[in-house]
Amino acid sequence: MILKFARISITGLLIDFSSFSIILLTSMSILLSSVISSSIAVTFVFFASTKRLFYYKDGFLFFKFFVYLLYSLFLIFFISFLIQEFSNFYKLSPLFFKACATPFTFVLNFVFISILLNKRVIF
Repeated sequence: MILKFARISITGLLIDFSSFSIILLTSMSILLSSVISSSIAVTFVFFASTKRLFYYKDGFLFFKFFVYLLYSLFLIFFISFLIQEFSNFYKLSPLFFKACATPFTFVLNFVFISILLNKRVIF
């Protein structure tokens, strides 16, 4: 299961990093750039995996989708805030901190979706 999720997430990661880099060129704040690029990537990952993850024999799981949406929004804002703060404090590229955060957010997303959908977490 994690390998299927990883394939979709890698594409999301490429979307995230490329859009983040492009948005940063516009002199937009790190926080807003990260929120926008992460939102684009999470939206892609969600729709690319929706059929497999959020459909059940009885149809679409609206409540679980809503919970996932709230979780994603919280995580995006929290991680984006940390990226901005670390980048400003250490005077390093925000791309560096986004890259550092990515493995953690990948695991968090996988575990959260697995728990949300009542599936065992298998790495």
